[in-house]
Amino acid sequence: MEHNQPIFVRGLSRSGGTLLVTILDAHPNIAMSYELYPHLLGPERNENFTFAEFDKELKKAKKILLLASKLPTSGLGRFIIRCSRSNIQIDDLRQIVSEFKTQGLDFETSTGRCLFMELCCKVKMDKEKKSIWGIKCTGRYKEYMNVWPKAKFLNIIRDGRDVLASQLNNGEFNKTPAQVAKGWVSVHSSFRSMTQKNKGSGLEVFYENLVTHPELEIQKICNFLNIKFDSSQLEFYKKELTIHKASHLSGDRIAKPIDDSKISRWKKDLSKDQLHEFLEVAGESLDYYGYK
Repeated sequence: MEHNQPIFVRGLSRSGGTLLVTILDAHPNIAMSYELYPHLLGPERNENFTFAEFDKELKKAKKILLLASKLPTSGLGRFIIRCSRSNIQIDDLRQIVSEFKTQGLDFETSTGRCLFMELCCKVKMDKEKKSIWGIKCTGRYKEYMNVWPKAKFLNIIRDGRDVLASQLNNGEFNKTPAQVAKGWVSVHSSFRSMTQKNKGSGLEVFYENLVTHPELEIQKICNFLNIKFDSSQLEFYKKELTIHKASHLSGDRIAKPIDDSKISRWKKDLSKDQLHEFLEVAGESLDYYGYK
């Protein structure tokens, strides 16, 4: 792969996306970053958005990181704090902003926001002396492909009932079973639609295959990405990866070896009403993706 062929990982929250990104990050040639979504930099997510405002947010973020206090609510603030998951520090961000301005770029367009994200990812890549960068992404595939037409996309699919069970028991998602079901259907159908229009750009990765046959599945992913599989990827939890030193909702899981203990957790975690509400929306799609 080349610099202009980044790796993007997509997946509904609690589907195993962080696990997949971390496995890739453990590869000796790949530097993966986490949740640095370009839309968080958009003016619509931040009042009075200017470079001066960015500098103010950097100062706020420094205090938040030092005090380990609650995440900021602005998109810009969240973007800055999440940079720490990739060892992109406040001083790094100041240099990135300076380079961004020197290039005559701004945050008014999706292309500008994407290029800023790329600069951030390449800081991590250069620090780790790797040659390929990648990141988690949202479903705005057109925006990404406008900037990186040769990008490779991975979409991780997990049994939607288990996704619902995990969201109900982790974090602060605050969505109804019907809302989770709608999101589950939308995320995966939009990915398939994108790959049909852009042949060879995307690969579906099933969480259940990844955790039951990890080596086989990771080899398949590496073949798709045209990179050589490295057995050390299976020992991602032992490596000095940046995510292990940061705060993340999936931190406990990625600090341990892969296991399949969370498959079918819905059978004990969901009530009949919750299951019924989910199936009313996503029942046919579950069948479609092979979940009986």
